[in-house]
Amino acid sequence: TLGTDLALTSDVNGQIVNAVDGQDFNVNSDNVNIGNSSTDAIAIQGATTVSGNSTDLNAAITNVSDAATLNVNSDNINIGDENTDAVAIQGATTVTGNSTDLNAAVTNVSDAATLNVNSDNINLGDENTDAVAIQGATTVSGNSTDLNAAVTNVSDAATLNVNSDNINLGDENTDAVAIQGAT
Repeated sequence: TLGTDLALTSDVNGQIVNAVDGQDFNVNSDNVNIGNSSTDAIAIQGATTVSGNSTDLNAAITNVSDAATLNVNSDNINIGDENTDAVAIQGATTVTGNSTDLNAAVTNVSDAATLNVNSDNINLGDENTDAVAIQGATTVSGNSTDLNAAVTNVSDAATLNVNSDNINLGDENTDAVAIQGAT
């Protein structure tokens, strides 16, 4: 039989419908099922803690409302499990940390976007065989710009303007400097 301090009420058919305020409600079971259909609506109000070895969210869509703040405080965060997964992040996004790796085969920044890279050290490529292409109007400024490739090419169709009060070609008397074409 049930005691009189049971923190539940039942409907006219004897089905449990409510746990009342002011009393703890503990479910101590190895298997807890809430709802029995994918169309069931389940609402949890108040501060909610979910803990355990793992928590799976297997719904087709999981929403966090606009007014909510979602904090994910974890040492390891995985979004997606295959390289074909589409992951979209909308809104102002800040990524910080000791390092951020973009390891996709292709990483795109859309045409309408502005990409600002504000860093004291920027490396493009990690080997002298890497192909790095920059398209469009390009401005390079700073205290100095070094071109240290074994060969630096300006294509036939391009125009190279060097507008400087001081132009040095070569740094030793034995350097071979060749200028071809109409001069």
